[in-house]
Amino acid sequence: MKLGSITTIISGYAFRGGLSNLSPGDKRLVRPSDLDNFDESTLDKYALEAPTMRLRKSDILLSNKGKFRAVLVNHAGEYVVSSSIFVLRQQSDDLSMPFLVAFINSRIGQASLAQLSRGSNIPALTKATLMGLEVPSLPKIKQMQIAQMADQIADYRRLTDEKINASEGLINQLIKEMKDE
Repeated sequence: MKLGSITTIISGYAFRGGLSNLSPGDKRLVRPSDLDNFDESTLDKYALEAPTMRLRKSDILLSNKGKFRAVLVNHAGEYVVSSSIFVLRQQSDDLSMPFLVAFINSRIGQASLAQLSRGSNIPALTKATLMGLEVPSLPKIKQMQIAQMADQIADYRRLTDEKINASEGLINQLIKEMKDE
């Protein structure tokens, strides 16, 4: 299945002159850096002269420059989405959006995106090339199993990172205490 036939691909808003000197306001802004550990409730709000986009639950946000990262929207609402992000919206009932996130973030999906990307220093995807991304055609039950496994792996990574950080903090505390003696 081609991505363009199973999803609608929507481009984010292009800010002329960049995003510097932002002041607090009422519009939630989604930038590529927000896609790591994505949580809509923690997005910063800014005073922006930019149109909002109504994101739906199960839309996918995909960074289209540098590190290609996909996340699922869990809470519908009005957001300003930067042009460095595509919104993928489901068109086909044959597609599980959590599976699509798992596929895009998998090694196979990342390799496929790398082949479609342009640019050597900072790889980038265009909407036209992304439409041609080949997505495996699997029964819905298999898609859901894969998505569930990907969620379990993500939880394991998060817990492992937390343990590593706690252990490093303990080591630092012990070293500091020994220096203070």
